[in-house]
Amino acid sequence: MNGSAVHRLQEFARALRGADAVLVPIDASAADPFRVDATDMLHALCASPMARAALARLAARWAIDAPAVAEPIPGLAVMPLPLPRQAAGGRFAAVTLLSEALDGETIEQLAQSARVDARLARTLLRAVGLCERRGLGRFARLVAALARSEAERLAGVESGDQLSAAFEELHLLHSLSGEMAVGASPTRFVSRTLSELRQTMGCRWTALRFTGPGAQLLGLSNGGVIADGIDTGEARRRLDGTQDLGRALVVGSDLVIAPVRREGEAIGVLAAGERFAGDGAMSNVERTLVETAAGHLAVFLDNARLYRDLDAMFLGSLSA
Repeated sequence: MNGSAVHRLQEFARALRGADAVLVPIDASAADPFRVDATDMLHALCASPMARAALARLAARWAIDAPAVAEPIPGLAVMPLPLPRQAAGGRFAAVTLLSEALDGETIEQLAQSARVDARLARTLLRAVGLCERRGLGRFARLVAALARSEAERLAGVESGDQLSAAFEELHLLHSLSGEMAVGASPTRFVSRTLSELRQTMGCRWTALRFTGPGAQLLGLSNGGVIADGIDTGEARRRLDGTQDLGRALVVGSDLVIAPVRREGEAIGVLAAGERFAGDGAMSNVERTLVETAAGHLAVFLDNARLYRDLDAMFLGSLSA
């Protein structure tokens, strides 16, 4: 995630912070995208390496029915959040400090882990006030209500993403169907497919590398390339070593490649790269679009080959 991107849970993190809780990724290796104020001492301590390590160990023991609130370190209260993992971008928990932690060793240890002064941490936290243990039940109910609202929002976003992906695929299929006439030029169809795919995905370039019968049909040498938005030599370089694909793949964050197959035999590789639309990253949505285009290319090229063979047979019978 780049530094300028806003995390999809940013508003939820602000709402939790208003309830004196900190939204923390459960995966200890994941970056903390939510701290925006360097003077936020509660966030600094609750998201410190020590706190996150304790959270990760605790989460590893959570079953399907995790406790409403757990305390992996005395005075550090943790509440699992039932958010859809894929839509949220990972697993998260709400973390806070209880007021009793101010008089124990927990503040000292967390401050040392966060590399802040323990006396300053105590002073700032006493000034803002921390949750009392007797108020932990009310705190848990408030966080649970916020989490339910966020889960509903994420479900709507996920449905919207799926609908958008389906619309993009339908648009691509509709655009290509008009070109799939019997006897249409294979080269023109391939070029149109690359152009439509590039525009639908919002990519800087698309390319198709041919092998075997696919190359012969278009009058190209084995390994020949047709590209849109990129030089064919550069496209060939980027597609080197991709001829043995078993399925469509997202490579890194800026390339999707898919095999073009006829009767199980690979006749080419379709690729799309450097997406500038949306967040710029390739995902399963883009993989599906490239895979769909690869399937239509395979069908069209096979039909074009059959048409060429039938045409040759017909001309041969006339000259006999």
